[in-house]
Amino acid sequence: MKNIGIVLSGCGVQDGSEIHEAALTLFFLDRTGAKVTCFAPNKEQYHVIDHYTGEVQGGENRQVLVESAAAYMLGPTISKVAVGIEKLVQKIVEVE
Repeated sequence: MKNIGIVLSGCGVQDGSEIHEAALTLFFLDRTGAKVTCFAPNKEQYHVIDHYTGEVQGGENRQVLVESAAAYMLGPTISKVAVGIEKLVQKIVEVE
């Protein structure tokens, strides 16, 4: 059995993890028998999008960890990721 970590970033195509992509990834990993652990940064989102108008919502704050846990029904099973993980991910992307 493989251990796989998934880093989520809230929920929303413009302001977080795209829910269909993330949910299908989790679904198919589960079907392979992999042990999946979900992580999310414990910080405020950069901005919040009104998905009806596509506009940035001024003055509204949401927590990435809370939005991720709610969207994927993970509750307290989601693990907090130190904000420093973003720098690591950015370096990996730059190398690719």
